[in-house]
Amino acid sequence: MLILTGLDAGLKLLNTETQAEDDKLMQYLPKAKGDAAEHLAQEQADMWIQLSQQEAFLRNMALVALMSQLTHAHGSACSVTRSHGRLATRTHMPGKTSSRRFGQTSEHGSA
Repeated sequence: MLILTGLDAGLKLLNTETQAEDDKLMQYLPKAKGDAAEHLAQEQADMWIQLSQQEAFLRNMALVALMSQLTHAHGSACSVTRSHGRLATRTHMPGKTSSRRFGQTSEHGSA
């Protein structure tokens, strides 16, 4: 719940700030001519593209936080390492270790 509340608050803040900036630009855009109008339109497009990227970043952060909560709630820990330029994961659970490298999975019981 805390993760989603933070995500919602972050998204709302980003949208509010972007809309306020858009409102400022819209004061000048109808009056602008030629290169000035093109520049303001590009500025406006860049602003909304940046908002989209920031929203995606916030959602990814929330997903990582959620995955972390779920992983630790089940009594396991997951680690990500880089091996020969590729990512590898290892999940540690009581009595069993699972490794995933280069798209292959292997499981090992503990002694």
